[in-house]
Amino acid sequence: MNVASDAVTRAMLQAIPDMMFRIRRDGTYVDFIGPSDAPLVAPELFIGKTMSELLPAAVAADLDEALQRAITTREVTTVTYELEYPGERRVFEARIAAIDQDEVISTVRDVTAHFRQREELDAAIAARTAELEQARAALRELSHRLVMVEEEERRALAREIHDHSAQLVTGLQLAVETWRREMPDGSRQAELVQSIAGELARHVHDLSLDLRPPLLDRDGLVPALNAHVERFSARTGLRIDMKAAELPRFDAYLEHTAFRITQEALTNAARAGAQSVVLQLAAADGQLEITIDDDGRGFDPDRVDLTQSSGLSGMRERALLAGGNIRFGPSSSKGVCVRISLPVHNHLNDDDCDC
Repeated sequence: MNVASDAVTRAMLQAIPDMMFRIRRDGTYVDFIGPSDAPLVAPELFIGKTMSELLPAAVAADLDEALQRAITTREVTTVTYELEYPGERRVFEARIAAIDQDEVISTVRDVTAHFRQREELDAAIAARTAELEQARAALRELSHRLVMVEEEERRALAREIHDHSAQLVTGLQLAVETWRREMPDGSRQAELVQSIAGELARHVHDLSLDLRPPLLDRDGLVPALNAHVERFSARTGLRIDMKAAELPRFDAYLEHTAFRITQEALTNAARAGAQSVVLQLAAADGQLEITIDDDGRGFDPDRVDLTQSSGLSGMRERALLAGGNIRFGPSSSKGVCVRISLPVHNHLNDDDCDC
């Protein structure tokens, strides 16, 4: 009965496509059961020999480590290894389970086809990922170019406003002054027109600076923001406490992006009825960090569709195109706190301002 039972067990094991080895703790092969077409040498050529005698040193070491761990922990251990065959390299997966303190059963399966499929899939994914990254890089480059073209258009428009409109306003002021001297009876009306002309001159000047502040190109982000904060506070009455660490010059695209986002955030704070704003800038760990904290009417970012606000969506779009992010949240003063993080890729080069 035991003989018949052993025969049935062996027949069942032989029908399984996996190869099964009995191996002693010292690495000696004791027995083998498996399909007749198993991709190995005949059993009589390896039974009684050790793994280190038959297998490459690295493979034998990995299998021995798994064998010892299986005996010690009494848990099934798995190891994957490759062997050279004529014309190809084949991949095997061995699952090792302890019989007792002296022997293990190692079930070995040829997983070459699966492994190669996975390699091909990984290669296809890597190629596709590279293509997508190239496309993203091209899109970022195009976006950067478009932004800098926009800035150049702003500079041209600012120059036109400054050179032409400002001259017209100045001419108007001179004409009014002449009128007031020559027609004393109309002095009151002349003073009113002179006042309007003066306000118009200041408005044209501020508009020119807001369109394209020359300090941004010449001196960098912090000086340009300092000048903008001073003008904006004088115009709106908004108290702005600007705290900026000593920052290096950055590339032109980053400086313009940071300036425009901050400019829009301050405008939003004024529109929201804020009385004061704390503006902070710092650079650390390859990031330019900007925080704008106001005490105006706050909003819940989770309940507001940012795409419906051209200002908020524009700020987010600029940050994302620069490879950064922007977060809106409650401030310490019940208003809104805007946090912008922009990656600093490199410092300013000599030609970066010639945009």
